Amino acid sequence: MEMASLNRQSTFKLTAADVIPKGKSKCKDDNEDLSFVCNTCNVAVCISCVTGSHKRHDLSKLRDSISRLKASNEVELYSKVQEATTNMKKIEEGIQAFDVKVERVVKAITEEGTHIKAMVDKCVGEMIASVKDQSRKERDKLTQKMAVTKVDLKAGSDLDKNLYELYKTRNDGKLLQSLQTLTDDIANLTIEPLTEYPDVHHTAKSVTDHDILQLFGTFNISGVRKGQTGHRENELQKPKRYGNVLCKIYSHDNVTSSSTV
Repeated sequence: MEMASLNRQSTFKLTAADVIPKGKSKCKDDNEDLSFVCNTCNVAVCISCVTGSHKRHDLSKLRDSISRLKASNEVELYSKVQEATTNMKKIEEGIQAFDVKVERVVKAITEEGTHIKAMVDKCVGEMIASVKDQSRKERDKLTQKMAVTKVDLKAGSDLDKNLYELYKTRNDGKLLQSLQTLTDDIANLTIEPLTEYPDVHHTAKSVTDHDILQLFGTFNISGVRKGQTGHRENELQKPKRYGNVLCKIYSHDNVTSSSTV
């Protein structure tokens, strides 16, 4: 944002028309031209007032007072504008520096989040691999038990066939001997008892946004601190009014102007 700056060498023009309206300002008591300023009473006065009601007061010529006001206002205004211009530049530089820092913080948070995501993905992968590995071992145990049970089942099936064939033979000593042998074989057939089957389950842990934030670092943004300044109405020197005449100051840039009252 561009700001009009007041050049120290700016030419200020103060004309009679700027100071005294057409017809000239008249003393309301004596109806004479206002030519002096009573510094004691802070009012513009005429020659009759000088020797009358304002006798022995601190006086100065109206034109001299206006010239002093002009010079004082010019210096004061230049100082204020220069200060504002300098402050504007510092604020712009501060905003740029602040934006850079904000980008750095955003980048740091993003990188931290990416790192945490990678750690979570790694942890999840390891947990899944562990579940599969342990469950595979338990499954292999069940598979082995099934193989043993299949052998027992085949042995029982074979004995059942033998028994069925023996039922077809006649009752004699040989059958008795075969049945006794079959009885011993049945007694020796051991069926592997069933054990408790393995189980697997997952207990989810309750996680809140606060828990997630604890994984991250922290950031802090310090607020804008106001400079120690007084009230603006006390900072800016108010122009003195002399009767109904108020000093006017114009620059070639029309930076400031005051109106007659």
